[in-house]
Amino acid sequence: MLGLFSKYVYLGAAQRRLFQHGPAILTYHRIGKAPPGAPDPFLYDTARELDAHLTRAQEAGLKLVSLGEAVHQGNLRQGCLAVTFDDGCVSVLQEALPVLQKHKVRAIQFIVSGRIGGLNDWDLSKNDVPERLMDKEQIRDWLAAGMEIGSHSHSHRNLRKLKSSEAREEIFGSKARLEDVFGVAIHHFAFPYGGWRRSEVRDLVKQSGYESAVTTAFGVGSASADLTREAGYQSACTADFGVSMDGAELWSLRRITPLTGPELVHKVFHRLMRKVRGL
Repeated sequence: MLGLFSKYVYLGAAQRRLFQHGPAILTYHRIGKAPPGAPDPFLYDTARELDAHLTRAQEAGLKLVSLGEAVHQGNLRQGCLAVTFDDGCVSVLQEALPVLQKHKVRAIQFIVSGRIGGLNDWDLSKNDVPERLMDKEQIRDWLAAGMEIGSHSHSHRNLRKLKSSEAREEIFGSKARLEDVFGVAIHHFAFPYGGWRRSEVRDLVKQSGYESAVTTAFGVGSASADLTREAGYQSACTADFGVSMDGAELWSLRRITPLTGPELVHKVFHRLMRKVRGL
């Protein structure tokens, strides 16, 4: 029934084949039930759903690792799974942390350095519901629990739409501020809006000293190999959609949104309806 969409079903047969080519990097945003009026309910997962995702991964033989372990020394490890959260929401600390500790997985939250302790104002401008972001003490609690933080830029602007000087400040400045405030090295970056499709932006991320950067592109391996293929050049890409291994290109890594078959159907329908309504 799902046909070409079957590869999007979490740990279905098609997706398990994808995971043979590199690390599975799961992406989450908010933990809890989607509140009434939320325009995108697929930004929410409950703690029970997160627990089920990690349990199934271990039952499938995947090793739960940190993002740094998944991309250690430029090698994209196979047979492992890392957990990432974008935006730095309080709900992750409150609801997800006990689940992560239960499974002994070191997850990473990507923090918007200029919005610490604030709200997701980049979403509010699109009529989304407000979501509290962790303040400094809450981030310290997250770190003290053995978890990690990375950068999600300084203000969550779409980097590919910015001037070079503005993009540099978002990338370099956020790293410097997080390291100064929390006294930990910031090794990983997440592109706001998945805005990685500009080589200059990816080069800035690489030059700033990040060891890796993640996108919103689906799959495993490097998403930038797609740009090479689109331009008509040879690329190291498998026949399976959603898999591309581009050597040491660690600054445009793909991720997986865990969805069951029914959830996938619902999401596809939801996205189509939003387009029809012009949202």
